[in-house]
Amino acid sequence: MRKRKKKVNRNPRHRPDQGDQRPAKRAAESRRRARPRPQPDLPDGDKPRWNAEEGNLYWRGRLVMHLASQAHAERAVLDKFEIFNWRFVVKNPLSRDEAGIGDPTARRRNAIRNLMLHQGDIPVIQFFSVLDGFVAWCPCKWLVD
Repeated sequence: MRKRKKKVNRNPRHRPDQGDQRPAKRAAESRRRARPRPQPDLPDGDKPRWNAEEGNLYWRGRLVMHLASQAHAERAVLDKFEIFNWRFVVKNPLSRDEAGIGDPTARRRNAIRNLMLHQGDIPVIQFFSVLDGFVAWCPCKWLVD
């Protein structure tokens, strides 16, 4: 029987004394990628305005929808956008309630569906769910153009 030759790793970054750990440079790159990317800033006239006291959402000075005080999930989504000055993507504001029941993903999707339905026949603002528990919006005219 012949002896097998030992494989030699020709990768210059391979360090046999460190085992399977990733090089520090690659680990730093993955941390850098995990940060949120800066988003383009819209002029104040092109951002929706949410008046939580009245339950009204305005777009370019026009009333888009009125929400009842019982629409807690929809109000939480709009509150989150207003807090972050209408960034295009925000983290899901609908977490599990104190009792530990309810599915945050289903609640988020139902809230987005209701936000679209409350705008009437021709929606002005498109709300949608994004992977990993994020909620996003954009003007509907961006989707048509």
